[in-house]
Amino acid sequence: MQIQPIDITQIIVAIITAAGFIIAAIIGRRQRERPRPEGEPRRISTWTILMVVCVILLAANLGVFGWRYIKPEVEITYPYDGANVEIGELVRGTSEKISKGQAIWIIVYPYLFDRYYPQNNPAAVQANGDWISLTFIGIEEDVNKKFDIIVVLADKMAQDAFNAYLIQAKDTDTWPGLERLPEGVTIYDRITVTRK
Repeated sequence: MQIQPIDITQIIVAIITAAGFIIAAIIGRRQRERPRPEGEPRRISTWTILMVVCVILLAANLGVFGWRYIKPEVEITYPYDGANVEIGELVRGTSEKISKGQAIWIIVYPYLFDRYYPQNNPAAVQANGDWISLTFIGIEEDVNKKFDIIVVLADKMAQDAFNAYLIQAKDTDTWPGLERLPEGVTIYDRITVTRK
């Protein structure tokens, strides 16, 4: 993963927040060391509140920064959004940090039918995370029609649902599509294409 401008911003915010915490801690300690007049109640100082706020902001910022580097990433690199495509295309993409037991699947969504069509197999993923999937986009008569190509990560339960649908569709030679995506599916990228 390359460093993005948002990463630099988060690092700068973390440094400023950490510096704010240190300054608040130093000033707060000096104020606590001053003698208190007799009978004056002990109060929480502004510097203590500022320290707590800085710790919360720093933890939240570092949590978001860390999450961005451990969450999976999957995207389509070919075809591009808005492309004109053939009935059969080799959809390509990149991926990072895919958990064991999850698989990349391509789903075709024709606007005309409002159904989801999982492709015959999960994408073939190389060691470097690049993937490829032979994808069928509509039928011969679907020229000039719009489709979404969706890349998802599917857990074991979702893969079983896709495979059950594909087996039933092949056995009956009918391809009704799925009304909705099964549980255990997370959409990572979606592009719209037009059939040639």
